[in-house]
Amino acid sequence: MKKINKSIMKLITKMLFLLIFFMTLSTMNMFIVWFFMEFIIITMIPMHTKNNNNNYNCLMKYYLIQSISSCLFVMLVTLQYKTIKMNPLMENFLMNLILLIKLGLFPFSSWYFQVTENLEWKMWFLINTFQKIIPIWLMSNFINTKLMNWMIMMNSLYSVMEMTNQNSMRWLMNSSSLNHLSWIIVSMNSYSSNWETYMMVYILMSMNMYMMVNNYNYKTLMNTFMMKMEMKILFCINLMNFMSLPPMLGFLPKIFIINSINNMYIVTSLLLVNIMMMFYYIFMMKNMMINVKNSMININRDIIYLVNVCMLSSILMLFMYTM
Repeated sequence: MKKINKSIMKLITKMLFLLIFFMTLSTMNMFIVWFFMEFIIITMIPMHTKNNNNNYNCLMKYYLIQSISSCLFVMLVTLQYKTIKMNPLMENFLMNLILLIKLGLFPFSSWYFQVTENLEWKMWFLINTFQKIIPIWLMSNFINTKLMNWMIMMNSLYSVMEMTNQNSMRWLMNSSSLNHLSWIIVSMNSYSSNWETYMMVYILMSMNMYMMVNNYNYKTLMNTFMMKMEMKILFCINLMNFMSLPPMLGFLPKIFIINSINNMYIVTSLLLVNIMMMFYYIFMMKNMMINVKNSMININRDIIYLVNVCMLSSILMLFMYTM
C-alpha cells in the first residue's frame, strides 16, 4: 500500500510540475512568474530518490542559491511596480545579472559545477533542462545585447577551460551545457524563435545522454572504456550530436542561428570555441575506441531506437529547411 501511495504521489508531483511550468510561460505578470518559479523548485523535492548526505547537501545549496536570486528578482520587480525611476539600461543589466545567477552562467558558474557534480542523473537532467527554460524565457524579454555579447564570449571560453583534465561525466556535460546556453542566448538577438527551437533540440540531446548514463550509472570517463563496442558507438553518436556535427540533430539550430544573426564576430567566436571543444571530444572518442574490452553490460535496444530516430530526423528537417 505504501508503494502504491508513493507512486501516486510521484505521478501527481510530475503532473503538477508540468502544469505549473506551462502556466508560468503563459503569463507576463512578474510576481506570478516568481511564485511559479519557486513552486517548481519545491516540486522537485519529491522527485529526489537517492538518500545520501552528498545529494541532500547539493540540493540545499541549489535551493539556497535559487532563493537568493529569487529574492533579488522580487526586489527588482517591486521597484518597478513602485514606479521608482530607474534607468532602463540599469534595470535590464540587473535583471540579466539575476538571471545569470539562476542559470549558473559565467561569472556565476562555480556553484553550478559544484552542485550538479554529486547529484543523481535525474536531478541533473531536470536542473539542466526544464529548470532553465523559465529564466531563459525571462532573459529573452529583458536581454541587454551589449552586456550579453560580452558574457556569451566569456561563458563559452569558460566552458572549454572547465573541460580540460576532467574525468567526471557530469563535469563534462555541464561544460557542454554552458556552451549550448551561449548559443541559445545569442539566438535571442534574432527576430525569430530560434532560441525556442534550440532549447527543444538541447532537451532532446540531454534526454538521450541522460537515458544512457542513468541506465548504466556512468560517473567517469573510465566507465565508458569498459563498454561493449556497440555501446561505445552509441555513446560516440551522442557525443557527435553534442558537437553539432552534420547530419546530427544538434547541427540544425546552429545553422538557423548563423543564417539569422548579423553579428558575425560573436558567431565566429562561438564557432572557434566549438572547434576547440570538438577536438577534446574527438580525443575522448579515440581513447574509447582504442580500449575495446567487453563488459557484462547489456545494451538497451529501446535507447538505440530513440537515439537513431532523433538523430536521423535531422536529415528530414534539414531537407525541409532548404526547400
